Amino acid sequence: MMKKMTVILTLAWILVACGPKEISTSIPTSTPTSTPTPTTTPTTTASPRPTRIPTTSPTSTLTPLETITVMTYNILNGAEAGRADAETRLPRVLEVIREVNPDILGIQEANRWHANGEAIAREVAKDLGMNYALGLSCDDDFHVALFSKFEIQKVYPSCFLDKTSYAHGALHAELVTSSGRVLHVYVVHLTHGHEEVPTLIEEMAPYLEQDTILMGDMNFLPYSAYATKLTNAGWVFPMVMDWNIIDHVWTSPSLAPSTWPELTLPSELTYGASDHNPFIVRIGLYPPETK
Repeated sequence: MMKKMTVILTLAWILVACGPKEISTSIPTSTPTSTPTPTTTPTTTASPRPTRIPTTSPTSTLTPLETITVMTYNILNGAEAGRADAETRLPRVLEVIREVNPDILGIQEANRWHANGEAIAREVAKDLGMNYALGLSCDDDFHVALFSKFEIQKVYPSCFLDKTSYAHGALHAELVTSSGRVLHVYVVHLTHGHEEVPTLIEEMAPYLEQDTILMGDMNFLPYSAYATKLTNAGWVFPMVMDWNIIDHVWTSPSLAPSTWPELTLPSELTYGASDHNPFIVRIGLYPPETK
């Protein structure tokens, strides 16, 4: 009996000494017993994805100073204007132009528009409410013309493509836009032989780093070897859906990022006006630091 009692007392002592540490069911609360060391917290909110707004100048903006419409149009033999033996298509051509309402317009095959003191060119300019300049061919009657809502402050000598054996009309002029931007504009009509392409590239080279537009009937496709020569020289043709075109508008690199082609005009408007459809682009003119 004494031995049994001794065993029981021994077990009880073990439970008292060790039991609470082994069978405790208390759950610590989530509240810390001491204040943790504070972490460093940013004083500003997290930045969103970077915006495209330039930070180089407090006046920089993504809003263009102005957006201009540029149109080139081969009107086929002067739209028969000035011919006594054919019905003129000039009213149809003017209807197409008015629908586009371009700020800068290049015309190819302005045949006879220089006659009688440039009577036809003057009448077209008056009808459209635009300034104008003619680029006469030195070899034939395939002249070009430039019309613009902007001031034409300088016209360079024509026939700069006449270094080849044969060339149509070409024109180089300086325009001053509504925001005061100076644009160099070339209007050309290349021949099917394309002998003028190297001369054209040489002529335009001094203006590659300026705001320059080349437009006209190029007589080659945008993916041709002649187009590659222009591209390799630094000139840019806008991405288009239809690559089966020979009427182009090219730009210098400064204007290329903000140049995009316009949709084609309805066929019921252009049909019968000429054997070419016009090619039209829009160009955003941004402050120099955001171009």
